[in-house]
Amino acid sequence: MQSNEETLPPLREDLELIPGGSNASREETFIVRDIRANRYVRLGSDAFKVLAYWKTGSTFDEYLDILRLQDV
Repeated sequence: MQSNEETLPPLREDLELIPGGSNASREETFIVRDIRANRYVRLGSDAFKVLAYWKTGSTFDEYLDILRLQDV
């Protein structure tokens, strides 16, 4: 089980975020380009919001509080 006192690590700087158009529900999507792994990952708007509030060094509890405040 993960301790809630652990801090969030930095996101890799070599990941590229690209607008991905709309999905079938007409929600905006994004594509994460992982050049190191030679992969592309499509994110829906909810997953994008979760990453948008990522703050390196925050505890897991602090991060969850931010997400709750933002209604994510």
